[in-house]
Amino acid sequence: MNKNEFFEAIALAWEVDSELINMELEIEGLPEWDSLGQLTMLSQLDDMTSGQAAEIPNIGTMEKLADIWDALVEAGLAKND
Repeated sequence: MNKNEFFEAIALAWEVDSELINMELEIEGLPEWDSLGQLTMLSQLDDMTSGQAAEIPNIGTMEKLADIWDALVEAGLAKND
C-alpha cells in the first residue's frame, strides 16, 4: 500500500474527506472519532494487508496516523512513495 491508498482507507473508515487526512492527524482529534470508527479503520487496514496489519503489536492503540503508517512500513506492509 502507498500513502494515498492509506489516506483513502482512513478517510473511508471515518467517513471524512481524504483532504482532511495527513500524517500529523491524531485520530481522537477527529470530530467523527468513535470506537466503531476505530474498529472500522483497523478492519480496513487488515483487509488491505490480507490480515497482516492485525499482527502489528499495539496498532489498535496508536494515536497518530504517522505511527500507524510507520508500523505498516516497518512490517513491510506499506512503502513510502
